[in-house]
Parts: sequence; structure tokens; C-alpha cells
Amino acid sequence: MRIIDVAQVPRGAAWPDRNQIMLYGAFFGLLFGGVLAFFAEYLNDRIKTPDEIKSYLGLPVLGLVPLSLSKHESKKTPLLGNGSSPLFQEAFRAVRTKVIFSAEEQTRCLVVTSTGPGEGKTAVSSNLALGLAMTGQRVLLLDVDMRRPRVHDVFDIPLEPGLSDLLKGTAESREALR
Repeated sequence: MRIIDVAQVPRGAAWPDRNQIMLYGAFFGLLFGGVLAFFAEYLNDRIKTPDEIKSYLGLPVLGLVPLSLSKHESKKTPLLGNGSSPLFQEAFRAVRTKVIFSAEEQTRCLVVTSTGPGEGKTAVSSNLALGLAMTGQRVLLLDVDMRRPRVHDVFDIPLEPGLSDLLKGTAESREALR
């Protein structure tokens, strides 16, 4: 037996090639993430723009109201003429004007509703009622949310007697109106 060549010490491992594995992992991770993001956006059927309201539902858009509270401010609902921002007030004046001009002569009732909690039903209905009252119209605002009524907090009035007391017959309508 003879030594033909002296063995050389390898500079690194022959397998696995970590650089190549990292390159493949980054490429396929970005590719999978991009495909997943496009797929999630494709499945999202929420209405995001006023144009989508017109095209999907066939309903007119009365206006857009900006978010008025920052995270560090109180959770109190902002009211027209009560320290709310001018942009917020002008947005509700525009909505009020569109409601007045779009309503037919017999329109006497407006319903403010949403698909879930925390979407601004109380803020919209309270400010719309105030805006209509500022034009001299007679307004009756009913808070018919039986689980989480909030209109009494917005206007700083007692909760009872309320709509549920009126429906049960334990209160008269003149007691429940405030």
C-alpha cells in the first residue's frame, strides 16, 4: 500500500449547504406569503369604498364621517357643538343635508344600524338627531339596543324608565321621553 496523495482537510461541510438552503427557504417563503396574501384578499368580500356600496347594493352614499377620537382621549361619544373637531362637525352637517334632500315628503323615520358592535351606531344616530334638531325639525331619538344601550350616556340622562319599561307597561310614555 502506498500514499499517492495526502488527504486535505475540507473547508466546510459537503452537505447540507446552509447558504443554498437559506436561499431556497427565503425564495419559497416569500412566494408562499405572496400567494397567501393575494388569496386572502381574493376571499375578502367586505365593502371598502363608497363606489362598492353603489355597485353591490345599489344604495346612495349619504356621506363619510371621519374617526374623531384618538386612542388617548376618552371613550365619550363626540357631539356636534360640544368640542368635536370642525372636520367631524362638517361631515355630519353634510350627511344631515343629504338626508334632508334625499328624503321624500312622507319620510318620518330613519333607522341607523350596522352589522356588528362598535361600528358607530350611537355616534351617528346621536349626531344626526342633533343636526336635524339644529335645523328646527322635531326629532325623537330611540335607543332600541336592548343589550347595550348607550344614548343615555351620550346625553347624560338616566337609563330608566326606558323603552323596555314602556314595552312591559311599567312606565308611561311621558315618563320615558326625555
